[in-house]
Amino acid sequence: MSERGLTLLEVLVVLGITALLLVVAMPMMPTGSTALRVESTAREIAADLREAHAAAIAGNRTVVFRIDLVSGVFGHERAKPHGGHNAGIQLALYTTDEQRAGAGAGTIRFFADGGSTGGGVAVGVGAQRIMVLVDWLTGHVSVAPRTTAVDP
Repeated sequence: MSERGLTLLEVLVVLGITALLLVVAMPMMPTGSTALRVESTAREIAADLREAHAAAIAGNRTVVFRIDLVSGVFGHERAKPHGGHNAGIQLALYTTDEQRAGAGAGTIRFFADGGSTGGGVAVGVGAQRIMVLVDWLTGHVSVAPRTTAVDP
């Protein structure tokens, strides 16, 4: 084998093949940054809900988790507010009518006995959704696997 360097033509061919592979492969790859932002927001909401649940039990009092769907700000009364406008991420609150504060905000309450008003928060972009659910009886917070909404 000779120890010669690559010619300009060989370098251009390799770059062309690499570019072609990227053009074909990129549409098949999930949108990492968007998917990560949705996942991160859902996990952050779940963590704050769990913290509110624990604070209600530990403090032997009702603790209120608030969420503003327009600005994306959320948190419970003893914590620093989280979130904020996260471009492209949509939030939806599922709770009772009594817990709604207009069309764009609402609460989930956690009680000293461990229970809650129940409900959930959907975090998504387009048809991709992650649900953060709160059991009304136990106050248990869970994050449901990513789903794709299907139009009827």
